[in-house]
Amino acid sequence: MTVTGNAGYRYLLETIYGQKLMEKQISAEVRVFVDSELREHALPKAGEYKRNIPVEERANLVRLRFGLDDDSPKTFTEIAEIYGISHSLPSQLISKILRGLRRPRTAWPLRQLMIEDGLGLDPDEPIPGPKPYWYYYEGSS
Repeated sequence: MTVTGNAGYRYLLETIYGQKLMEKQISAEVRVFVDSELREHALPKAGEYKRNIPVEERANLVRLRFGLDDDSPKTFTEIAEIYGISHSLPSQLISKILRGLRRPRTAWPLRQLMIEDGLGLDPDEPIPGPKPYWYYYEGSS
């Protein structure tokens, strides 16, 4: 039994962490975490131009690009045709959202969930970038 979108989530996670994952089922806990972070990082910041894409549709750009719903990733050109925008705009917006997903505040908890699921991440291998502030306080209570 395969869950629709498993390959899409694997593709997205491999893109975020830059390494191959083991061929295992992505857990519902990882999927829910990724989906909530996608929505959060898709929101425009104060004063940012909305670029003709409704806020509620921005997270959907990543879902389409990586095939999270149907295991059928779309190209930037296909996404641009769906929304009727230039083909470079989906690339810019998706890159911005992925940068947000790579930030330590998101990457560290997601990485722990993936290690618990046994997806092949080495727990001793550091994530690029600084550790989040709470990393230093976890064992000090």
